Amino acid sequence: MVYGRPRRPVPFRPNNIGRPRRPFTNSQPSNISSLMSHFQTSDGKLDFSKISTTAGHMKKIYGQVSPLLSMFLKK
Repeated sequence: MVYGRPRRPVPFRPNNIGRPRRPFTNSQPSNISSLMSHFQTSDGKLDFSKISTTAGHMKKIYGQVSPLLSMFLKK
């Protein structure tokens, strides 16, 4: 225990009081379309070589990270 000046108690305040509510919007279609726009050519067609390259990179990253994650997730 550290001695010094006493700490002031923090007043209880529920999370929802004092914060304005944001309207619920379903932004999933715009997120998917913006994600897919990264894999399109300039004429709007899907670039399958870019998709396969990205999938290969993700596979490499998973191969490097999965042993580390398994150490933390062991029961």
